[in-house]
Amino acid sequence: MARTDLMRDAQFAPVLLAIERKIHALDRAAAGANIALTDSPVRSALIKAMKRKRGESPAIPSESARDRLLAGLIADLETMHAHGIRAYVPGAPGEAVKPLPGRLPTAKWCDALATIENSIRIRTGGPGSRGYLDYLVEFLLEVERRTSINPGTQSVPPGPKSSTGTWIRRRNLASNARS
Repeated sequence: MARTDLMRDAQFAPVLLAIERKIHALDRAAAGANIALTDSPVRSALIKAMKRKRGESPAIPSESARDRLLAGLIADLETMHAHGIRAYVPGAPGEAVKPLPGRLPTAKWCDALATIENSIRIRTGGPGSRGYLDYLVEFLLEVERRTSINPGTQSVPPGPKSSTGTWIRRRNLASNARS
């Protein structure tokens, strides 16, 4: 199965979604700490997480607050893999959802990380781009709307205010998702 097909696989969709929610949480934490986060360091963190799973020892800087947040993402991804994803696999229509099977084999976990890394690469517009991170907010709102996992709640709150009006756009998306 090609990595790009993982997005359409009912077994992998919850894994990809859990990883993307973790990335979104990192973006929110960075915004809350007034740390500018772009696609490139997130992509780099995913590549480092894959390398660590393959037994390599990439350098993981921790000098700045941003570096520490990204190191935390790598550690969180390792924990997610070690303990399994707490997500559910959708069944056939009318069938109850099933818990995701235990821990994924390392090669499959790396395939999931590579799929998201590829998504970031595709959506990144150049140096300083937030194309993927901004897309992720809209994507998670759409997932929430379509699945109605938590009706009446908003699990993807608006992001930070930026000079490009990102906060306002996200706020409007969040408002639309609730109606």
